Amino acid sequence: MGCFFYPQHPERTDLQFPASPDLGGFLHDFFEGGWYRTDPRAMRGWPLAESGRPVILEHDIASDDERRQSPYYQTFIPRHDMPNWAAIIFAVHGRRWCMPILRSAAQGQFTPSDAQDFAALSLQLRNVVSLAGRFAVARAKGAIEALEQAGCAALVLDHCGRSLALNGLAEKTLCDDIALIRGRLHARDRESEQRLQKLIDRAVGPRTAGAGVPAPVFVTRREKRPYMVEGMPATGALRDMFGHVAALLLITDLDARPRPAEGLIRDAFGLTAAEARLAAALAAGDDLWSAAERLKITHETSRGHLKAIFSKADVNRQSELAALIARLRTSRGG
Repeated sequence: MGCFFYPQHPERTDLQFPASPDLGGFLHDFFEGGWYRTDPRAMRGWPLAESGRPVILEHDIASDDERRQSPYYQTFIPRHDMPNWAAIIFAVHGRRWCMPILRSAAQGQFTPSDAQDFAALSLQLRNVVSLAGRFAVARAKGAIEALEQAGCAALVLDHCGRSLALNGLAEKTLCDDIALIRGRLHARDRESEQRLQKLIDRAVGPRTAGAGVPAPVFVTRREKRPYMVEGMPATGALRDMFGHVAALLLITDLDARPRPAEGLIRDAFGLTAAEARLAAALAAGDDLWSAAERLKITHETSRGHLKAIFSKADVNRQSELAALIARLRTSRGG
C-alpha cells in the first residue's frame, strides 16, 4: 500500500517526512487522532531496532491474541485496511531511522523471505538519507556564508538544537560568555542561559499554524554590551524533507559597528579599491594604525590613502567619514 520514512525521536510529530501519496489519510489520522501515543509498532519496534534487528515484522510486535484485544488493531488499523506491517531499520550518523512498509489484508502478511530482501536495502536507504543530509547542510552553509558577507554571525542547528555549521563571524563570537558545549550554544550568565535555551527550543521545535519568528534574546557579557541572539526556523529551501536542518541562529554583537560594503564606498566617493578598504575599516571603528596592520600596508601608505579619502569625500576627520558612510548605508538599505 505504501511506505514512509521516520526517525527515532517520537516526541516530534509535526515533521513532514517522505511518504507514499496513498498513505496521506493514514498518517494524518495516526498523528491527529493521537494513535501514535499507543502505537505498539513503535513502542516495541524501537527496542528491537536497538538490539540490532535490521528488519522487524508485524508478528515480532504482537501476537494474534494481543491484536484481538488492542483498540489500535481493532479500531485504527481496520479503518485504513493496513494490518500488515514491516520496517527496515538503518542508522545515519548515530541516529536510527526506519522505513515502515504497509500491506492491506488482501495482500497478506510479510514473510521471513521478504525480511531477507528488505535487509539488503538497509545500506541503500542509509545512503539516501545521508546524502540528502549532506545536500541540506551544504545549502545551509551557503546561506550562513552569505550572511557573513552581510556582517552577520550565524549557526545552522539540527532538530536537537545542536550546531551543524557556523560561519567565521560566529566562530569569533564564541568566548567565555557564550560557547558551544557538546554542539549546543550555551551562555555563562544563568538568566541569559535560560533565555537562550528557550529560544533554541522554540526555533527547532514543532511549528504551529500562524506561529511567528521567536523574539530575540540578549546574552549578558561581563565587560561589553550583550549579544542579541535570534532564532530563525528553517523554511523554504532550507527545510529539507528529512528534517536535518531545523533552524538558524543569528548573533549580533551590540558593541560591534557593522562593516560597510567596500564597493558601495568606492562607487559613492570615487575611491580606489585600496582606499575603499581603508575607509571601510575606519568606518567600522578601527584606528589608522590597526587598520594598516590588518590591511598589511605601511603606516605611511595608510596616511596617504587617508588624505586621498578625506579629499574625495570632502571631510576632515575620521568621525565625519564614519558618519557620512553610516548615512550612505542607511539611504541604500545597507
